[in-house]
Amino acid sequence: MPDEKKKNILMLIDQFYPVVGGAEQQALRLSLKLIRKGHRVIVLTRRSREDLRDTENLDGLTIHRLSATGVSGASKLKSTLPAARWLIRHRHDYDLVHCHGVNPLEWSAMLAGLITKKPYVLKIPLSNFLNYAGAKDGFIMPASGKVSFFSRITRLLFILPILKFVRKNLIRRAGRVLAISPEIKDTLNKNGLKNISDLPNGIDTDFFAPATPDEKAALRNRLGLSTETVVFVYSGRLAVEKNLTTLLTAWNHYRRRSGYVESKLILLGTGRGQYYSTEKELRQMASDYILNDVIFAGAVDNVIDYLRAADVFILPSLWEGMSNALLEAMACGLPAIASDIPGNRALVEHEKSGLLFDPGSPKILADCLECLAGEPLFRAALGKRAREITEEKFSLQKITERLLDEYQKLLA
Repeated sequence: MPDEKKKNILMLIDQFYPVVGGAEQQALRLSLKLIRKGHRVIVLTRRSREDLRDTENLDGLTIHRLSATGVSGASKLKSTLPAARWLIRHRHDYDLVHCHGVNPLEWSAMLAGLITKKPYVLKIPLSNFLNYAGAKDGFIMPASGKVSFFSRITRLLFILPILKFVRKNLIRRAGRVLAISPEIKDTLNKNGLKNISDLPNGIDTDFFAPATPDEKAALRNRLGLSTETVVFVYSGRLAVEKNLTTLLTAWNHYRRRSGYVESKLILLGTGRGQYYSTEKELRQMASDYILNDVIFAGAVDNVIDYLRAADVFILPSLWEGMSNALLEAMACGLPAIASDIPGNRALVEHEKSGLLFDPGSPKILADCLECLAGEPLFRAALGKRAREITEEKFSLQKITERLLDEYQKLLA
């Protein structure tokens, strides 16, 4: 068990609540759990939207926001020096810094540490952490179509090497590096980086829990879903890397097959105005294919209600670190149809807790849809095992205890 001496922890993250991406949710859950254990936690982040306050308190958690607004790379870069100054000025308010990612805001922990000598823990959320954020091998992702050839070459020859240099130094100087998946740990090892610990994402298995038959029926009634319909649900950003165009292509194949069972596909989330959004393209596909059984629910506050009302969760991503959305669904007892990529393989056991498929094959995905739609007993068995996995390996209580142990090692 970790030392129970109370700690003062500063969470450093590029964006934070009420922004509700995967990293933001993990940071919020861990922060509130640590506070309930008696530790003091403060958050330093960017005021990524104009409507957010500079300072606020959330259930005992103090949130400080720097003035750099927006989601562009330039706005993020502007946060580095102000954040470093803030960390230096308030160095007596914290014992260590927990960095949730490798964005420019987190670089401030390295800069401030040169003066404050305060250690920092660095959480690595994606396996392509050395590359340009949101890109593969330094190139802008396909489907953006808005970047000139000159800009692409500039990114490849100048921005990417600089980024790799800074991020490698950020990782090397960290007291501990937390890898959330085996793939990320392997990448760290291959790059000769040390001080690595396995620490996956955690999930509150008390809050995210399966619904009883009566609860499920009541939720479906509230959400306007028939109890006779097989409900598939996706939760996350409508963005390029989530590979949702393949999902809609597969859905179009599935609904035209003889094995089709009355089904609905619910997409929770939006493109959030991001550069890599595919929301417009997806809505056009649904219109062109006349997919009346695909529901664009948008950004909702009650994701858990949809999960507990659904039958199957779908995650067709091209890459993931460790998906919080997938963990939430598994904790709710949902079998998953997930792309066969390292981040998903760390969670889903093929044909035991879900089905894995080639993310480039709409046909195989359609086969998975047909299989689980038509086999309710198989669905139930997969969902039961999915729930067991989250309780055994990913409960927030267990992950928080392991994190405290890492803190203690670093401070000792």
